[in-house]
Parts: sequence; C-alpha cells; structure tokens
Amino acid sequence: MGVPLGVLVVAAAVFWAATPHGRVASGCLWWTARLVGDATARSRGCVRGYVREGGELAEGPGAQDYGLSYTTVDPDHVATRSCNYVPGEAVVARYHAVFDDGRTLIVIDDCG
Repeated sequence: MGVPLGVLVVAAAVFWAATPHGRVASGCLWWTARLVGDATARSRGCVRGYVREGGELAEGPGAQDYGLSYTTVDPDHVATRSCNYVPGEAVVARYHAVFDDGRTLIVIDDCG
C-alpha cells in the first residue's frame, strides 16, 4: 500500500510543479485553457500564456515564442479595466478575440 501511495504523491507533486502558478481568471484552468496560437477572431473562452513587454501574450516565456497583442477593452470602446500584468508572468485569462486593423487581437474579459 505504501508504494502506490508514494507514487501518487510524487506524481501529484510533479504535476503541481509543472503547472505555472500565475493569476488565473475564474472558471479557467492552466491545462484546459487555449494556447495563444489557437486564439482566432471570434473565438472566446480561456487563454493561457506569458506576458511580454508592450502588451503581448505569448505561448512561452522566450522571445521567439508566438504571441498576440492583448487589450482589456474592445477596439472603439472607452471602458477601462486594469489587469496589472507583469512581463514574464504566466497567466490564464477569460477572453474573446477580434480582428482589428489587419490583426487578431485578444480582448481580456477577466484577468483573475
């Protein structure tokens, strides 16, 4: 009985250690959230990524990782919301994506 329980504890610890522990929007989980590269215009739900300088959310922490710009308000709207993300932080956000000015833009609805 001790060996299976030990294996279970070790597996849980590895899973916990492999999961980034940044901010997570309500109703979202790191492992079930969509990757930034899978966010397309008119998609919505939860997206995960790493915050970059200049308002970008990227698939990984490296400079070469794919990223999309994000905003906390829809284009052409004036409402304000602040997420206070820190560059390098791993986050999961509730979002919807729009196509604006020739590019896909992630609009964050809830930043956790």
